[in-house]
Amino acid sequence: MTEVASLAFMRRVPGEIVCMRVLVVDDETDIGAFAARVLEARDLACTVVSAAREARELLSTEAFDLVLSDLQMPQMSGIELHYSLVAAGNPAAGRMAFLTGSANSPMHQTFFRRIGGPYLEEPFDV
Repeated sequence: MTEVASLAFMRRVPGEIVCMRVLVVDDETDIGAFAARVLEARDLACTVVSAAREARELLSTEAFDLVLSDLQMPQMSGIELHYSLVAAGNPAAGRMAFLTGSANSPMHQTFFRRIGGPYLEEPFDV
């Protein structure tokens, strides 16, 4: 959790502090809702979607400061979401953190090394 916890959760605008917007992407609705509750308790504005394709569509029209995405989802994984955002030139690709129950899998370790992105291993404590 230290990787994600080290992210700056507030962004400064001259003369004010603006709440950070977080997009939570998880096909397990209970986990997505839980993550949103935890983040909202820290005064972050959260939007939750249950599919990577839905996230990709939303990110084409809205800006988020952080995208917290599950890695393993049906139809499109968090890894595929990341690479589709990179291919589209969407800056959200550089603001992604990941939830995973299998951080130690060789494929996931390769992905994390390649992108240098933070991740939070499930199950996690708050």
